[in-house]
Amino acid sequence: VDEEDTEGLRQESELLELSFTGNLGPYVLDSWNRGAGTSYVRNDDYYLQDIEDGPQLFNNAPYFETAAIDVVKEQASRLGALQTGEADAAGIPPERFTEFAQKPDINVLQIPQPFNQILAVNMRDNGWNSGPGNLFRIPAFRRALACAINKNELIQGVYRGLADPHFTWQPRFSSFYPGDDAIPTYGTGTLYGRETAREFAREAFNQSTHAYSFDGDALVTPDGQQVSLDIYHSAGQDTEAQTAEFVAAELDSNLGISVTVEAIDGTRYVNEYWTADPVGGQTTIDGEVTEWETPTPNNPGPRSVTATESWDMSLVVGLNTFPRNPLTNQDLFDGANARYNPVGYYPT
Repeated sequence: VDEEDTEGLRQESELLELSFTGNLGPYVLDSWNRGAGTSYVRNDDYYLQDIEDGPQLFNNAPYFETAAIDVVKEQASRLGALQTGEADAAGIPPERFTEFAQKPDINVLQIPQPFNQILAVNMRDNGWNSGPGNLFRIPAFRRALACAINKNELIQGVYRGLADPHFTWQPRFSSFYPGDDAIPTYGTGTLYGRETAREFAREAFNQSTHAYSFDGDALVTPDGQQVSLDIYHSAGQDTEAQTAEFVAAELDSNLGISVTVEAIDGTRYVNEYWTADPVGGQTTIDGEVTEWETPTPNNPGPRSVTATESWDMSLVVGLNTFPRNPLTNQDLFDGANARYNPVGYYPT
């Protein structure tokens, strides 16, 4: 770019319009209708055509003249397009897997993949909107949340068995997976249930500067009011909605937390809740000063730097366990000021 700095990259039209892609892909962007989708044409100079040691299958690749990606937010509309042949491929929710697998004109593929569904908890200053302090910041309370949610029941009931429990960032097929014996499996076996969850919660209460406690079945604030939190999921996504309802019921039953389930447009959530203007700054963590020298929208600064809207918990943003190389994973885990840290996590 003309201005070889961050601002230059932000203003470069070739990057903003996706017209520069490195010329390596099988297709070239033809049009981009923001919010609706993109269309592509065949790249006649696709580099795999000329590799010496590759399979001959690529000699005339790519084999389609055009390709398109349509953004269809409503799940019912996406599945309708798949059934009528208007769409060639679409994701199928678990509860309709068997139905579509039995259709003779549709091929249903189960493809192992590294994506996960996370329950994000907001540790920034605009999180935990039920009382003073923020219990999400205390590791023992996060363990309490994990122990209150039955992972296997969630998988069988909501995902119809079409998912695996996830206990660490490395998937089992990764060469860096530490082995089952090295990982606490919160939410299963003896690490699931009311008493286990409440034991961790009481440990968190003892570490908090505010007098949270249990009053009978309910988790209450220092003022004696039941803790009430919200959880967001993407509007029009049935699986996310069912997951949110399941999580809400589990937290109510096992921790006495009242949870309000809210549907929200995904784009709005990312822009107003998940990201913020990168301000930077510094704070002291465990006695050491940490500075945000290169803040990003996904980690705009210390916990005092927040998005426009407040929130407590969310299922809207899923993540990807790739890359699995620990060196490249530093963007996610290399301290509080890592490039990606919307929730305001501080390693302790």
